[in-house]
Amino acid sequence: MASGGWQEHKLTMRISQQIEKPRCAAILIGSGRNNQRRGMAPGERIFVDRLIAHGDELGAVYEEIDRKLQAHPSAIHCLLASIVRAAVLCSEFGVLRGKTSRSPDALSVKGRGVSGSFAQALRADFGKAMFAVIELNSMRNGGVLPVGFMLSDAAVGTLAKYVLETTLPVA
Repeated sequence: MASGGWQEHKLTMRISQQIEKPRCAAILIGSGRNNQRRGMAPGERIFVDRLIAHGDELGAVYEEIDRKLQAHPSAIHCLLASIVRAAVLCSEFGVLRGKTSRSPDALSVKGRGVSGSFAQALRADFGKAMFAVIELNSMRNGGVLPVGFMLSDAAVGTLAKYVLETTLPVA
């Protein structure tokens, strides 16, 4: 590729990344507006707002989603909704686990195949939930996500960070 062609390619890639990056945020903003009218669950609203507020930090995750699902626009909507639902479920599970525990040792996850703290267990639970919702929403199971689609471990880890840092209101 000639040097002028290479520069054009790099510019095109940079422009496409700038265009793709806000697409996930725009979908989240739109879903928040639409679901407010239909009664979005408070926990979901909290996570949607958090994902929107931290869009710059989640840029690599959004770029990965756009890159892998650009040929399947409805799958992007499905995946983002699944991320929010998995986050809410894991957070609610964490709140319940914390309420039922009488000692900090009970929050250990020994015996579950994962060693470490409660936060590590919640992160592992979020990872499992993400992989499960991806599989449930795959075309093989009547969903819209392409068969074989998977988020990278880095993307799931980044999303899990926001699950761990977000506190849902206790009912």
